[in-house]
Amino acid sequence: MNNTSNIIDNKNQKMWEYLKDNIEEGSKLSIVSAYFTIYAYYELKEKFDDIESLNFLFGEPSFIKNMDLDQMQSKEFTIEDNSTNITIKNRLKQKKVAKECAKWIEEKVNIKSMVKPNFLHGKMYHIEKPGRDPRAITGSSNFTYSGLGFKNSHNIELNVYLSDQRDVNESKKWFDSIWNDNTGLVEDVKYQVLEYLNKLYKDNSPEIVYLFTLYKIFEEYVENQEKYTQQEDFQETKIWNMLYDFQKDGVKAAISKIEKHNGCILADSVGLGKTFEALAVIKYYEMKNDRVLVLCPKRLYENWNTYKGTVKDNILLEDKFYYDIFFHTDLSRDKGRAANGYLLEEINWERYDLVVIDESHNFRNKRAVKNRVTRYEKLMNNIIKAGQNTKVLMLTATPINNDLSDLHNQINFITKENDQTLKNQNIERISSVVKKAQRNFDKWADEKNKGSKIDLVEEMDSDFFKLLDEYTISRSRKHIKKYYDIKKIGKFPKRLKPISIYSELDTSNQVMNYEQLNNKILEMDLSIYYPSNFVRKLSQEEYAEKHDTLVKGGTGTLSQKDREQNLILMLKTNYLKRLESSIHSFRLTFERLAKKHEKLINKIENYKENREEYKEIDLDLNKEEYSEEEMDLLIEGKINFNLKEMRASEWLEKIKRDYKVIKELLREANKINRDKDAKLKTLVEIIEEKIENPINKDNKKILIFTAYADTANYLYLNLKEELSEKKLNLGLVTGAGQNSSTIGLKNFEEILQSFSPKSKGKINCKEEIDILVATDCISEGQNLQDCDYLINYDIHWNPVRITQRFGRIDRIGSKNQKIQLVNFWPEKDLEKYINLEKRVKNRMALSDMSGTGQENIIEVREDEDNYLDFREKQLKKLQNEIIDLEDMDDTISLTDFTLDNYKMDLTNYLEKNKNLKHLPEGIYSIVPLPKDIEYSEDSLPKNIKEFIKPGVIFCLKLKSSKKEKVEKRLEKFNPVAPYFLVYIYDNGEIKFNYTNLKQLLEIYKLLASGGKQPYEELEKIFKKETNDGENMEKYSNLLGTIVKQINKKLNHQSMRTLGMGAGRGQINLISKENQITNEEEFELISFLIIKEKENYDG
Repeated sequence: MNNTSNIIDNKNQKMWEYLKDNIEEGSKLSIVSAYFTIYAYYELKEKFDDIESLNFLFGEPSFIKNMDLDQMQSKEFTIEDNSTNITIKNRLKQKKVAKECAKWIEEKVNIKSMVKPNFLHGKMYHIEKPGRDPRAITGSSNFTYSGLGFKNSHNIELNVYLSDQRDVNESKKWFDSIWNDNTGLVEDVKYQVLEYLNKLYKDNSPEIVYLFTLYKIFEEYVENQEKYTQQEDFQETKIWNMLYDFQKDGVKAAISKIEKHNGCILADSVGLGKTFEALAVIKYYEMKNDRVLVLCPKRLYENWNTYKGTVKDNILLEDKFYYDIFFHTDLSRDKGRAANGYLLEEINWERYDLVVIDESHNFRNKRAVKNRVTRYEKLMNNIIKAGQNTKVLMLTATPINNDLSDLHNQINFITKENDQTLKNQNIERISSVVKKAQRNFDKWADEKNKGSKIDLVEEMDSDFFKLLDEYTISRSRKHIKKYYDIKKIGKFPKRLKPISIYSELDTSNQVMNYEQLNNKILEMDLSIYYPSNFVRKLSQEEYAEKHDTLVKGGTGTLSQKDREQNLILMLKTNYLKRLESSIHSFRLTFERLAKKHEKLINKIENYKENREEYKEIDLDLNKEEYSEEEMDLLIEGKINFNLKEMRASEWLEKIKRDYKVIKELLREANKINRDKDAKLKTLVEIIEEKIENPINKDNKKILIFTAYADTANYLYLNLKEELSEKKLNLGLVTGAGQNSSTIGLKNFEEILQSFSPKSKGKINCKEEIDILVATDCISEGQNLQDCDYLINYDIHWNPVRITQRFGRIDRIGSKNQKIQLVNFWPEKDLEKYINLEKRVKNRMALSDMSGTGQENIIEVREDEDNYLDFREKQLKKLQNEIIDLEDMDDTISLTDFTLDNYKMDLTNYLEKNKNLKHLPEGIYSIVPLPKDIEYSEDSLPKNIKEFIKPGVIFCLKLKSSKKEKVEKRLEKFNPVAPYFLVYIYDNGEIKFNYTNLKQLLEIYKLLASGGKQPYEELEKIFKKETNDGENMEKYSNLLGTIVKQINKKLNHQSMRTLGMGAGRGQINLISKENQITNEEEFELISFLIIKEKENYDG
């Protein structure tokens, strides 16, 4: 050491050099420092191991308190030293270092600490050498890796070597006076230090390492989630205390996202209680005196109204909810009375602080409409944008549609259509992220290239994951069962295998079959709904100017002809669906259609005598037969036509030809009466069997679904007498207000409460309804789990709706042990039946190629065919099993892209254990291959044994110095940057990179689940293999391979973004000087070693 100066600043002279030169065998040391770290000891181990003793005094008690899990507030520093300064190779040896340090302390070190903080500020190192003068240094250096000046420490210290022996002796007296104080100034803390060191070198369980890794990755999420719901008054509300743990987690996450972004999409699966979660969010904001608006479909009004104010049987009465409720359809009008009695023209829409949108997917389409403000526009402009900082909570259980613009449109309500609102989260434009995701989705969805969901997830950019993670919450039934205590929550009932019924139309087989009747439907042009096709050439331009609408931002046109063709397509498909529902419903439809034709034929034939203007025909459509979106289309299509501007004779001829077919179909339908209705007869037999042999003790309840009010009425009328004889009560609910029951109830909500009083909180129900016939007006948002038996009298052609129907009885906390689904199918050969619809749609597409607004008719047909084929696959599965929406192979749900299930794992653990934040970095555990341990069947992904091999899952963190320079670019490709998770095989092959975060976490979870204790046999193998942690060269080499791959992958991803719009790719390129070049630019957070038992003998 250079002794030309008494100052040691760790630049020109290093503290460690001074200690190394002056510590001799048999030395006695006295040290005062605010901190102590094992790596400071390890670097001078050869010297320290030979001393006689060390008295170590902590000048600050905060360091000791930070090792006390009961007292610690924040982890200001750690005994294992700052990761920024420790090499990653040394971090791999942390367990060995800690163990040797503990042994040294046990044998040679005494440790005390000041009791009061901010009482002793100096640092001192005093060395008594055997037979020689003592040495001493005072100054600023702590006993840490950086404090002693090792490696690339940036600290500038000021320490002074005491050259006067009198000063050296005085410093020792000063130390001894404090060390030997008996007035309570100091305390012995050796035990606490050894206890903490034990955490560093003890064998960790796989579960703890997994949870610690999650904690580091999601630390910011955990802190934000707890911040908003800690208020004592909120936690004392009735709604909060009625929630299950998983629902509380959902509420915390929703409030956190709303506070951060002004909105959230809550997309938990069917039956998980989104309404109650939303009520808790509402109460949180009502307690802040915010005004809350709830927008819901008409059929769900009572779901929300029942919890307001002093409503009878309100189980949340004490919470005094005061939100306003409006229907979705109230936004389509400017005048008249709303559902809640308010005059629409007097509503001050912009006054609301929070808007809750139930079934928000009904607002996913922002299609422009000529001369009319749509519901989407009214909600966006008059409520959300007009309000001051209006917040939005959207509830939906519908999976991502084949068009991601639906999701984008819902996100727009949160962002108020500001495309750059996530710029601070390093997402330049939300629309660009969605467009790129759509391209990946389209590629995946192409039948020629269909792969697994994992393939799609891997293709998606991190931006898409980040986008969904910022705005959405999506948990599935499977994940709730997997990550929460089902015993506390209440189990899901067991799903029995679905019963499939294939019924003929009539008992005597005297009428045409489905295919023959459909061929007749195809013969019709339905020209009555296609008046624009018969406008004279001279008037066509005038009509187009009046009624054609610009779409796609003005790049395309939706003509009146397009609207009418879409209407005809809907109607023809609807006729086929009505035939499948019931012959009665089909007959009523064609009776109405025949009258419509007769009226118009009569009007045109009398045209010469009556030249009055011909206004649009009355569509006379039952609104319940169509979705709200389809009804918009029908309303848009109603415009005025004048017969003198039309080719009336040609139109009349086409109408008469259709009328002839209609009469022929009616003759067929009239051949079947109640006694010859084979399908109705089968239904009665099924009901009788269920009543006589209930699947749960004494439960006679049956829920019968149909898509049409006409069918529902028909079933009610034909079942009530027969059921009355068996002393069974029957109820009927439809969206058209035709509600009835055999116990005298006619109110929609009262009928539902009498059918399922327990789940509806109806405490005193005098008389219960046993069997309920309903339309899809209750297929969403209703809890009817008193019932255990559901019959789909007609199969909805959208598999999502089938699952939603079943979700009424398939709910968490059900008292039923088992539940049964019965499906009526029109044909055993489902492919044949699906082809009927395909033929309708293809025939329509080819009918007038020049009239369509599409750019490529063949492409449109292929897309439609692919969708129908995909739906056929889903329906075939539903013949044999009940599938959750998120588990359908061909369906993508938000759950496939969010990381909510892993966050659930973390928050569940943190509810009872606060120790994760105090664990040291660099910890590891060892797990066996899946084949070496038993896992539950439902936890094993398909073919898992094929890709889980011996290797390591590393969790690394980019050091601060590098992170500051490249973090924004990294987040483009890595949703959890600056953390990197990588799975590398022992042979150096990287199976899953940081871009495969979802797969990596799923594998990590699987391997660590159930591993509450270390695998002792594997620990022995590892210690033998590495000489008790001394030889970690294998793992160091794997880390080197990983770092090279990370750099290569980052460069590849940066290059891929080039040319993707407005220089976007250029922004993402990482400059050569900032590229990641070696493993020392990372901190080692944790690692999970995967070993094969049989290859070792222990």
